[in-house]
Amino acid sequence: MTFGDRLKEARNKKHLTQEQLANELGIAKSTLAGYEKGNREPDVFKIKKIIEILDIDADYLLGIEKTSSSDNSDEEASVQNIIEELTNLFVRSGYIEPGGDLTDDQLRFCIGVIDMFNAYFDNSNKL
Repeated sequence: MTFGDRLKEARNKKHLTQEQLANELGIAKSTLAGYEKGNREPDVFKIKKIIEILDIDADYLLGIEKTSSSDNSDEEASVQNIIEELTNLFVRSGYIEPGGDLTDDQLRFCIGVIDMFNAYFDNSNKL
């Protein structure tokens, strides 16, 4: 199932037409149709808005498969380091308060963005 297929399925589950969702996203209906057909790709900010409007999991929309719970401790430490670095970056950028943490949704979104970069740059080092 492609990104466009998952987007269309989620839109239909919310009983929204292409025109209705496009209006909520602030884009043309033809742009949304392009997303669903795979002719166009939304930017990260549009993806975030789609996730919020359709109330869907970022992993699902982006086609990210969860890793098994039997991952070794080195991978877990690596993921924890990445989370700490992301948190520090967001604190320095003013997105979250010092001492604050990223929410689970924010973490899933960040991992989705990293996976998009990996796919774009044809990098197999996924989280």
